[in-house]
Amino acid sequence: MHVHRWQLQEHRASRVGQRVEAAVGRGREGKGRKIAPLEKLNLCPKGGILVWSGRNGGYVPDDPHEFYLGVENEVVGCSRLKCLKCGQQVTIERDPVPLGQDYRAYSCDCTTHLQDRQDRTADEDDQFDPYLPWQCSGHPIVQLPAGVDGVEITSEADLRSVARRALAGWSPDASRAIDRKGIGWLKTLHARFVGSELDGIVSRVAADGMTDPDPRARAAALHFLNLFPFAPGAERIEDLVAGDRSLFTMRDPLNSEATIEDSLLGLLGRRVQHRDAAPRSLALAREELLRPGCSDELFDFLGADDEDWLVRNAEAIVRANPKRWRALLEGLEDRDSLTDVGVRLAGLPEVDPDALRRHVNKTFAQPGKSVVLGALDQRQGGGNKSKPSSKAKP
Repeated sequence: MHVHRWQLQEHRASRVGQRVEAAVGRGREGKGRKIAPLEKLNLCPKGGILVWSGRNGGYVPDDPHEFYLGVENEVVGCSRLKCLKCGQQVTIERDPVPLGQDYRAYSCDCTTHLQDRQDRTADEDDQFDPYLPWQCSGHPIVQLPAGVDGVEITSEADLRSVARRALAGWSPDASRAIDRKGIGWLKTLHARFVGSELDGIVSRVAADGMTDPDPRARAAALHFLNLFPFAPGAERIEDLVAGDRSLFTMRDPLNSEATIEDSLLGLLGRRVQHRDAAPRSLALAREELLRPGCSDELFDFLGADDEDWLVRNAEAIVRANPKRWRALLEGLEDRDSLTDVGVRLAGLPEVDPDALRRHVNKTFAQPGKSVVLGALDQRQGGGNKSKPSSKAKP
């Protein structure tokens, strides 16, 4: 099958979950002329996603209101792709794709494309797949009354009631199987009302749920807000971190390998990634790492977004939490910073030199490895000397 390749010159820019105003008609301003009204639409980020099969977790929804919010590990293929060249809506092969078929067919009047191997965004420059003249044309915003998987929502009270049930683990029989697990249907409910008069209601219900008497509801609320850390209500996390955390110390009913407090701090860390929007979150995260008994949860977030502070306070962090030196090193991204902190930790009595030596040998690259091992040799009185590699590069 022949596939046309097009190098797009059009500006392609969209923001995750952003509401946009898209023109549904065009006209020229002037005497006697009217400008077509603007319709508010939801746009998929990065032009929309093309998905290759329903078996990989991605799907193309039948409901035109449903769009991709940019949520990690959840792929919603755009159902409203439009060709920027011929102006036609893209025809998309619907689910389920035939058994044994590892692609999904897309076509418009000028271009045919088989999406295989993996999902891709419409604006992605893929070395294997062709450039495609397609982009999300916008998804209509839901109006009340609205049906979501067979559940009728006619008011804010309806939505709050249904969201509370979803927080406790309920999902309607008509929902997709994948949405009946964990917080799947709560995400669906939230996404359906983005841009509408009830936008933010589900996230506020989740925010209230962070202190629900039911541990399952508390865990679900925090799992949900970790996906949407700046949704309305998520700012309550700061007061919860700064206050009494006895509600969060137990095992997470939705993740047996973690505590609910890990999700609490994970949400704080995700807000640190946008420090301008949440300056108090950054201050609280710093305080947390200097507190005896701190969790490992925040090191990666501060390593990515506040590495200078981590480097400056490395000794204080480890003195307060001697077992956290490994998490500190693993959170650092800059190679020079990693070497600097490694040398300083080599001199701290709180750090086991043999354990640090094993970690450095296993994870450090040259020339930083030789520098830190040399500092450990000096601490241990010259034994176990490590000579710099002749292949080390500056």
